[in-house]
Amino acid sequence: MKTFNTVRKYVRLGFTIGFRILFKHIFYFKPRLKHKDEYTFEQRYKMVRDFAIFMVHHMRPEFRIENIELLRDSDKPALIVCNHQSIFDILTILVNSPRPVQFVGKNELKGKPFIGVWFEMLNGLYLNRDDVRQAVSVIKESTATLEKGYSVAIFPEGTRNKDPMNVDSLDFHPGSFKPAYRAKVDVLSISMFGTFRPLGGGYEARSFPIHGKIERIPYDSFAEKKTADFASEVQKKTEENVRSFRELDADYYAKKLHKKYPKNKFWKKK
Repeated sequence: MKTFNTVRKYVRLGFTIGFRILFKHIFYFKPRLKHKDEYTFEQRYKMVRDFAIFMVHHMRPEFRIENIELLRDSDKPALIVCNHQSIFDILTILVNSPRPVQFVGKNELKGKPFIGVWFEMLNGLYLNRDDVRQAVSVIKESTATLEKGYSVAIFPEGTRNKDPMNVDSLDFHPGSFKPAYRAKVDVLSISMFGTFRPLGGGYEARSFPIHGKIERIPYDSFAEKKTADFASEVQKKTEENVRSFRELDADYYAKKLHKKYPKNKFWKKK
């Protein structure tokens, strides 16, 4: 059944968005990437975000994220830190943030079809944690972006949590929080659960619940703390949230809400 549901889902996505993704990649994004400097960051962000909204809409997420307005209505830059369960984490932030966000991702994204091109369009920063010099450079670039008035999103675990049903989160790397200290900006802490389903195998439903909570942490509240201590605090809070999300998730499926189409029309809130 799991294999059948996986095939069924990808066939549906192939017909609804697959061909358009391929067409856009070849004839829209790649040509514009070659002349990237001719477009402002805001223009490129809107290009990618508009298409991401189209894609995510067809993936049928039911966003159940508390304080989502902190992301949608933000009028000042912040360092966005989020636990990492899937590439869909990036899409969730992207479609829900009209204000441009620069993402920090793993080196493995470089050169990848589709997502790699979109990442380049968004001035994405590639992080190699095994290369200290390169990691320091990313921190400096992230700080500069924050100082220019744009938000930066980073996943402090450094890699995807491959067992989200049993593991609350991986360890948060303290260095991920340094740009907020240097640029003296607030931190938007995002805890999420369920982002592994829309693109994962074995799931077919009319909606996929994405549980989450966003909390703004003012700069003054952590300015005097060591980055290791602050990272540990944010991680513990994230783990508490994830545990509560699992309960909400179980209730969602017990009530068979996944058999109904999503109620929140996020794509109408551009």
